[in-house]
Amino acid sequence: MLNPPKSAHGHWIAVVRDTVEVVAIIAAGIWAIYTFIYVQQIKPDSEAPSVNMTGTLDRVGERDGMIALRYNIAIRNTGTVPVVMVAAGFTVMGERFAASGLPLQPTTSDGAHNVYARDAHVDSSQTVYRQYRLTRNADPHYQNSFTILPGDTLPESGVIAVRRGRYDEVVLDSSIAYGKDDRVYPVSVTLDVDSTIFNPITRSEKGLDTVEETLARTVLW
Repeated sequence: MLNPPKSAHGHWIAVVRDTVEVVAIIAAGIWAIYTFIYVQQIKPDSEAPSVNMTGTLDRVGERDGMIALRYNIAIRNTGTVPVVMVAAGFTVMGERFAASGLPLQPTTSDGAHNVYARDAHVDSSQTVYRQYRLTRNADPHYQNSFTILPGDTLPESGVIAVRRGRYDEVVLDSSIAYGKDDRVYPVSVTLDVDSTIFNPITRSEKGLDTVEETLARTVLW
């Protein structure tokens, strides 16, 4: 027995259903493509690079009146976009304390910083070791370059020596300059007593970030 022909009403229902399914599939595909492009390209392009610096300075030995100190520095990309290193440097300072005859209470000119030292204070400070490096992103004449991918770490380590008895404390400071784009960021280098400072040569320079931090202190007594 032959099947009866479908009614016109049933036919249009099937057409509408099929059309809705096709539109839903196309819409899902467009949304998936947009989401992929947004996550992979649009969103990273709009985000700024982010880094975190950590460091240690440990006494590891002594010989012939010299104290050996091992430094370890790590620059970690904590953001979602690659970090292009423009410059990096660190300084080790030696400090000596002196007894205070009277409580020492220096303040800054605006009164924002206040220190009270009853018995002793830092009497002198001088640079005992310094190292800094500029990449081709600071000057095209240089050949080296460092790019830290999201989640990766750029390490730096070594050993220095200071004379025993000359310093009461040693301090590790670090400075970096970095950007997101692989291009030239002209910077100037200022060698301060306790740090290496990287500044953009022109104030209009955009995309260059700098960080200066004290990473570690070690008493040599």
